[in-house]
Amino acid sequence: MSTNLPIWRSGTNLKTARLYLLAFLLLCACACAQMPSYQHPVYIHKPAHVDEALTLFAVAQMELSRGEGTAALQTLEDAAAEDPRSASLQLEMARLAVAANELDDALGYLHKALKLNPKLVDAWVLLGGVETTRKNYVQAIAAYKQALSINPAMEEVLLLLGILYLEEHQPAKAMPYLEKLAGLRPDLTLAQLYLGQAYMALKRYSHAENAVLRALEADPNFPPAQFELARIYELQGKTTQAEKIYLHILENNPDSALVHDRLGRLYMLQGNSADALKQFAILKGLDPGDVEVRIRMGLIFYEQGKFEQAVREFKDILRQDPHNQRTLYYLGVSLEALGRYDEAQKTFAKITPSAADSLYEDAILHRAEIMARRNQLNQAQFLMEQALKQVPESLSLLLGLSMLQQVDKNYQGAVKTLERAISLEPNNADIHFRLGVLLDLEKDRSGALAQMEKAIDLNPNHARALNHLGYSLLEAQNPDLNRAESLLRRALSLEPNSYYILDSMGWLCYLRGNYPDAYSFLKRAAEAPNMQDAIVFEHLGEVCLKLGLNEEARAAFENALKLGSEHAEAIKAKLKDLSRPNNP
Repeated sequence: MSTNLPIWRSGTNLKTARLYLLAFLLLCACACAQMPSYQHPVYIHKPAHVDEALTLFAVAQMELSRGEGTAALQTLEDAAAEDPRSASLQLEMARLAVAANELDDALGYLHKALKLNPKLVDAWVLLGGVETTRKNYVQAIAAYKQALSINPAMEEVLLLLGILYLEEHQPAKAMPYLEKLAGLRPDLTLAQLYLGQAYMALKRYSHAENAVLRALEADPNFPPAQFELARIYELQGKTTQAEKIYLHILENNPDSALVHDRLGRLYMLQGNSADALKQFAILKGLDPGDVEVRIRMGLIFYEQGKFEQAVREFKDILRQDPHNQRTLYYLGVSLEALGRYDEAQKTFAKITPSAADSLYEDAILHRAEIMARRNQLNQAQFLMEQALKQVPESLSLLLGLSMLQQVDKNYQGAVKTLERAISLEPNNADIHFRLGVLLDLEKDRSGALAQMEKAIDLNPNHARALNHLGYSLLEAQNPDLNRAESLLRRALSLEPNSYYILDSMGWLCYLRGNYPDAYSFLKRAAEAPNMQDAIVFEHLGEVCLKLGLNEEARAAFENALKLGSEHAEAIKAKLKDLSRPNNP
């Protein structure tokens, strides 16, 4: 079996490559330039019509040798009419039908042949090939298994079954066939290669590496095996070794789009956007019409902060393919990064509800965010509501709408929106948590606590729900300090640097009268990066008063006022007390 596959130098992906290989094997199996000897049923006394069938078969052979396939098929049909009990004649007609790409006719002939002779192994093999070509993989597998039940050592069939199971994402079922073939033919490169792929799919990387290395022992310059070895090294995190192999392949196959693409992706994973861009630029030169490559180049420009270059690349793609939804989305994001909001809005608006990969919902969210940034909350909410009519089960749009409603202090509307979201995903702990927060803002304390309890039941490690419930217990008329402490310590163990959990722990210590520990927790909370919560400074101020740290208390209360504390009057009174002569 030749390993010099022409698909290697193209941009064909691995799955398509396997299918091409299947088609190649099928054509080899179905080659009918030389038909085998005519096998007729055994008769005690051979009837005259069998002699006629033999004569017609000989004529068909001559016609086929002259390249007269259509005439040969007609002659074989005449022969079959003379000898309707001959399975081999039906098989030969099936082969000619396959050669003419008349697959439906081929199936008819094959089923007749197998009805006449269920042990006709070549018919089962050809049936498997036809069903593979028709992408009826389950039927193809069944046919090949029948062939193996007749002849268990058919190497081609073992290989095809292994490949088909890989195509069906069932590597465990592929293993017995590929292992048997590798045992029969340890020098067969393709057997070891696909065995390695099966091991890879099962995440048995050391076994995969050994199998592919055996393939390379048989053929050291077999690019697909080199490529698979590089992929195995990638999955094992051996990126330097993977890179070396990709570069080695390119020395002999400089136009391999497949390898340039993989190497570019590897550089992106390494954060090496400059070298990734070089690989994708080569790909663009190999195939200027490859939109996927050009999209990746645009994304690299975006990640490098070169938004103008990204915009130019995406606009250039759209001149070639004006309705490419992904390109429209990335162009909109790039324009937004440049602050060109009007252009971004117009671009996002071109993305249709039928767009794949949630692009439509993401585009709507970006448009709503731009509106909210411009204080156009009503327009943003209207946009989201209209979008939900197009995709009523979009969880991302429901959550986005609830956030807008919360910012707009439309708490009742936000509650109803989250209830719709919960009806879609009743076991989503985050949604129950968010609903609990909203109910708290609505002063529905019992409802809020119930939602927090539900969130914790669904996800015992939900740090924010643990913290919220624990803090709520501290603020209750009859605080349950023991349960609150249990909840807050669990939350702190999950997120030890979270300022809001540190604040809750500090306030718990304050209520217990443990002011030094309270000060320690609250000081850490107040000094956390990007902390802009007035309540943290209020709590720190209260603890500092208890410890006699009046100047620090004064600074904490002033910070709380700057952040817009809801208790401004009470804080001003405390600052006034601190300004009296006996409180220097």
